[in-house]
Amino acid sequence: MTDTIDWTDGFEEIPDDSAGGGSTARAQESDWPTLNTDAFYGLAGEMVSLTLPDTESDPAALLMQYLVSFGNAIGRGPHCIVEQDRHYTNLYIVLAGQTSKARKGTSARRVRVIYEIVDPTWARERIVGGISSGEGLIHAVRDPVYGMRKGVEELIDAGVSDKRLLLDEREFFQALTVLKREGNTLSRVVREAWDCCELLATLTKHSPTRATQPFISIVGHITIDELRQVLDHTSMANGYATATCSPVCAAASCCRSAERRTGMLSNCSVRELAKR
Repeated sequence: MTDTIDWTDGFEEIPDDSAGGGSTARAQESDWPTLNTDAFYGLAGEMVSLTLPDTESDPAALLMQYLVSFGNAIGRGPHCIVEQDRHYTNLYIVLAGQTSKARKGTSARRVRVIYEIVDPTWARERIVGGISSGEGLIHAVRDPVYGMRKGVEELIDAGVSDKRLLLDEREFFQALTVLKREGNTLSRVVREAWDCCELLATLTKHSPTRATQPFISIVGHITIDELRQVLDHTSMANGYATATCSPVCAAASCCRSAERRTGMLSNCSVRELAKR
């Protein structure tokens, strides 16, 4: 009779790092924060619960995308008053993922189909990206410009009648880099827009751009490594960073099952959410 040999201690499991990140990434995933279920309240929470079974998007990203879209689409009306300040529904958020594969952009598309029914003009025309200067941001919500020609005042630029603007910055790393350029006014204008001031303006002598009652929201997409690299102490201190809510958006592999389907919400579900 042959004795049984115990090979238990003869093998060592070696993690597979071929996918990039390896054991370090898995350790980070195990500590990845999750949003408390109390946050998924009301219609926004219902949208997340309906979408979640059919997407790789992070639930926190879906929720934030919905709230910032709703807050901007509803316009400069609903508000609460704290002392003498009006606080409107415009939000600034940054979705920070471990990698570029964190499905941050996918969450935007999931929410966008709802608002294409609710407010197709807003969804088509008032969502833009690529901010590079304070003047450019003001120009996107500018007032009409009048000038004198042969002693008669006439309209030179019709301006923008819809002051709602959602900045969808898929490369937020670049926007943060712009802040470091000497003389750039973007940080000041963004902070003033966050406060929903009555007037955004520049004091440029030859082109004094103005925007009355602008209503601006921001969604930024960035990796955590990029965020740490670019966000310096100046941005933290001057209010640009503190005005921007930064929920983390987990990579698909750590928060969504690989076996989940990646289909779309049914047309019926989308229409029902849009009605409500």
